[in-house]
Amino acid sequence: MLVLGIDPSSNAVGYALLCGLEQNDIVEAGIIKPSLRNSQVKHQCPEVDDWIKCDELKAFRRIIALVHDLENLMSGHKPTKVVIEIPSGKIGTGAKLGARGALTTYGFAAGVLYSAASYHHRQHGWPIPVTERQWTAGSGNKKKRQQALALFYGGRYDPQQDKGGDASDAIGIARWWLLKQSKRGVYNGTEICDNQRMDERARSHRVSRAGRQADTGASP
Repeated sequence: MLVLGIDPSSNAVGYALLCGLEQNDIVEAGIIKPSLRNSQVKHQCPEVDDWIKCDELKAFRRIIALVHDLENLMSGHKPTKVVIEIPSGKIGTGAKLGARGALTTYGFAAGVLYSAASYHHRQHGWPIPVTERQWTAGSGNKKKRQQALALFYGGRYDPQQDKGGDASDAIGIARWWLLKQSKRGVYNGTEICDNQRMDERARSHRVSRAGRQADTGASP
């Protein structure tokens, strides 16, 4: 089993792929952050009324690009569980209030990314939603969480490459689900990773066997 943790936002998406809770069980973690200078992102501006300028839809175009990159990530790794942070429902104030507020944009991004993950992950069921308050309970602030992960994973996680803490949050989200399963006795971390490694070996064997057949013309 491979668990994908997702920390969504309208600017970047933190992601982490874990097959268990041990030091060696982090498959990949990083940040999806498309550039608006990218030609694919530039043209993600739908036909709109004249009174709406395409420049005003930068957040929309960026979110569409994030969806595209997230779908590519899921296609490549094929996670069997997806866990994604969702808005808590808290009402923002000041700069976070109203139709242009930061929480509104974040909520839109989280909804679109959750929908995309749901469609892509439909054969395994709905992605598991979790609020920040749920998965961070008792784990300290963001900086402390990053320091703890860097100490635990060593060179597999570098906080210097994760200034905003998006990747560390995604790791925390995936670990939250794995810890819940472990406490319930549903899954054992070692078993999860053993199965993942077996799946990887089986895929590798099928690919190499197919290559040999293509080269030699041998029948199965």
